[in-house]
Parts: sequence; C-alpha cells; structure tokens
Amino acid sequence: MKLVFEAVYAEEVDALCRLADELEDAPPWDGLVTWLRRFVDYTVTKRAIREALSGESDIFIACRRAMLDAGEPLLLRAQAAGEVRTDMSFDDLLRLISGVTGAAYVDTEQRDRVFGITLDGMRTRPAPHRT
Repeated sequence: MKLVFEAVYAEEVDALCRLADELEDAPPWDGLVTWLRRFVDYTVTKRAIREALSGESDIFIACRRAMLDAGEPLLLRAQAAGEVRTDMSFDDLLRLISGVTGAAYVDTEQRDRVFGITLDGMRTRPAPHRT
C-alpha cells in the first residue's frame, strides 16, 4: 500500500513541477498565484497520503526538493518584479500556505477567503479592495 501512496504523491508533485514550468512566461504575480492555488488544492486533497508517508522517506524528501526547485523561481520572479515582499523565502511561503491549508474551515469559501488574505499579505503593495 505504501508504494501506491508514494506513486500517487510523486505524480501530484510532478504535476506541480510541470505547472511551474508552464508558468515561466506568465506575469510574475499571476504565475505565482496560479501555482499556489494548485499547491493549496494539492495540499488539501493529499493530506492523508502525506501522513501515510514518513517525512524521512526518500520519496518524501525527493518530492519536497522537487517542489522547492519548481516553485521557488516563481517567487523569485515575483519578488524581482516588485510584486511580492522580499523578506520571505520560498520555505517561509510553503510554511505559510501549509498553515492555511492545515486549518479547519467552515467551508471552502472560508478557506479561499483566508488564502486571499494570505496573498494580500505577501504583496509589496495593497491589492485592490474586493467586494
């Protein structure tokens, strides 16, 4: 059973990595947000698989490295473009998003709202007011 979990987990991580490659030419903020939204969906739906895998397993370590390697350039591009605050690392960002996805919410709308607030906090300038 563990091999099945590892295969599913690795495929999802690979999809995140491919998406990061596809977003290389997107506007920096849009590319980062698109990837983070997919990362949130991945994190929420794969929680049970992640818990079944040991944090010390080779597949878990390799997948974490692949996610860092894929997503970090998106953050760095957004920072270089002046869209995202520069006092955060990609590891900081993943921990922040993991905190958002690890909480219990009343519904998906509440989770999306909290995610939006998180995104606003990452920006170097205030986002337009939402209604």
